[in-house]
Amino acid sequence: MSTTTRQVRRRRTFAAVLALLLAAASGLVVSMRAAEAAGVGLAPTALVAVDGTAVVESYRYNGADTYQNLDAYYDTSWVGGAGRPAIIVIHGGSWANATKAASAPVSKKFFDEGFAVFNMNYRLTAPTGSHAGTPWPGQRTDVSLAIAWVKANAKKFGVNPNRVALYGFSSGGHMAITSSVYYRNVRAAVSVSGVLQPHRVMDVAVNGSSGADVRGTGVVVLSQWAALAVQCPYYPTWSECNSRWNSFKPETYFSSAAPPFYAMMGDKDTVVPPGTLGAVDYWATKKGQPHVTVMVPGAAHDERMLTNDPARWAAMITWLRSKTA
Repeated sequence: MSTTTRQVRRRRTFAAVLALLLAAASGLVVSMRAAEAAGVGLAPTALVAVDGTAVVESYRYNGADTYQNLDAYYDTSWVGGAGRPAIIVIHGGSWANATKAASAPVSKKFFDEGFAVFNMNYRLTAPTGSHAGTPWPGQRTDVSLAIAWVKANAKKFGVNPNRVALYGFSSGGHMAITSSVYYRNVRAAVSVSGVLQPHRVMDVAVNGSSGADVRGTGVVVLSQWAALAVQCPYYPTWSECNSRWNSFKPETYFSSAAPPFYAMMGDKDTVVPPGTLGAVDYWATKKGQPHVTVMVPGAAHDERMLTNDPARWAAMITWLRSKTA
């Protein structure tokens, strides 16, 4: 059998798998508040909560899609002041699932630390309801749109537009770091259990292992969602796929001129191969990318390794304050 014939068959097989995945994903329904479908502007589409001078309000950061919305956590007493640092929080869910509701607890923790917080939704890669699904880099674009909206409206929330950072868990961590090093328009990024080497996920899923990382159900499922996001199989001989996968890799954009990042991962993670953290540390160091990596012994793919551990949380907050000062 010729090499060309094998490649064609591989592409057809991938297309069939992708079609099945799309069909399964189309059954996902994400509940969205009707108020969040209102027009873009400085008027909130919904008032979520009020506690004294502290409020949580929903806004549209772009008018093209109902998923392009966020919840703003701020204190009205901050308005007119020197300007608070702001954190844009990006939820996980394999780029295809969940909503900002999953990030509400960590958003409140950041707010309690004195940060203005903007907990964002973004267009998902999987079909959901009437949405056809938006492939990568649509998600990265949405982060950029949210950053631009926060900076443009900073005064309303008592924010200094030059003190904005990103935070994300899992695929949200991937988006936080990738967006920060690609656009270079924020001060820092924090990732917890981030999919920081999606190509390593594919290597393990396809080949069974990569270094000490071995294939498991979690890795295989994540690899399927990653392929859906990129809309390309992971074959090094297909130049178009190489280009798409390279745009999906944070390390492609590492540079000494890029904002610093803080990455935390558990050594018992069964979704993102733990070897990712060491590999990212290697490439960041090699390219002069400022960064901190923290491997947590015994921790799985779980945001609580940070949020439920006072010492780790305090260390991260201290680092983040120094970068957004």
